[in-house]
Amino acid sequence: MLDFKRIVFICMDNTSGSIMAESIFNSIMDQLDPEQRIGACSRGLVVLFPEPLNPAVTQVLEENRLEVSKEYSEEITARDVAGGNTLLLCMTDREKKMTKERFPTALNLYTLSEFAGEQGELRMPFGKDLEAYGETFERMDMLVKLTVQRLQSAARKQNDTENIFGKTEGKAEINNDSIRL
Repeated sequence: MLDFKRIVFICMDNTSGSIMAESIFNSIMDQLDPEQRIGACSRGLVVLFPEPLNPAVTQVLEENRLEVSKEYSEEITARDVAGGNTLLLCMTDREKKMTKERFPTALNLYTLSEFAGEQGELRMPFGKDLEAYGETFERMDMLVKLTVQRLQSAARKQNDTENIFGKTEGKAEINNDSIRL
């Protein structure tokens, strides 16, 4: 059920929250066996033009020795949400609702907190000091790690099932010749 090939982190403008989540997630993936890795990117719902990333977010990520994948924001597209093997993680309920309104057929859409099994929304401390961004980073780090744990747990369960019953290709085959009335 949780066999995702890609994750898209979504926030309003792709200059803060989604960038932070993507950087944390990718740093964790870099430490895993290549066969266990899931690709991740970040996008924004309202990106009128490519904006530079929030300097406070960039500084907090650099202080935590995390790489930033890009210098400018990118808008989410239908291609980003296509397919049942893409996990879409929004920072807030409002962003989740906006994503669903814009892409009504989007599957696997959650808030980061919701998917991680935690209560409450994740809000960026716009206009506050660097310490507030650091505190947000700590919460984001926890939520992303819980997300990775959930994905790994599901993968282990799937592997255990495949080891017991054999791997299937997603559909059962019935041999009608073996059915006798």
